[in-house]
Amino acid sequence: MAVEQRSELVPVSVKNEDAIAYKSVSRQQHKGPFQLFKVEPELPEGRKRSVEVLARGDLMSAIVHIIKQGGENELHAHRAQDATWFVLEGQVTFYDETHEPVASLNAREGLFIPRGTAYYFMSTGSETAIIMRVSGKATDVPNERLDYASPFDADKNR
Repeated sequence: MAVEQRSELVPVSVKNEDAIAYKSVSRQQHKGPFQLFKVEPELPEGRKRSVEVLARGDLMSAIVHIIKQGGENELHAHRAQDATWFVLEGQVTFYDETHEPVASLNAREGLFIPRGTAYYFMSTGSETAIIMRVSGKATDVPNERLDYASPFDADKNR
């Protein structure tokens, strides 16, 4: 049975994951079927967060996020994607749908998030965080991102 979502929350929007236009890394090289990449994310002036595609195939992908303190991430779930997050630099804290911390990860620490699980994350250290996400995509459910609400708006109401 396919995982629809692991939360009772109702999404405020649903996005086709395959249509999200993350920036492709110009440093990526193709050698036949192989994709070589180097993690050197750039953060444009005035931005708090940037996302770059490192490599992408039919079933798996790897992206990198660079995040200044805080973040711009909404509570969301990926219907078809299991994901492994790995912190390269800085500190990142992941939160569940009740806004409780799941884990505060430092460099060389990671977290696995099964598809359908609602979460968000923030850079919580003193330095800019660089995190890599490697995900595998199920083929029996739509490849959708379910957005619930901004946790930053929820914090204002506390």
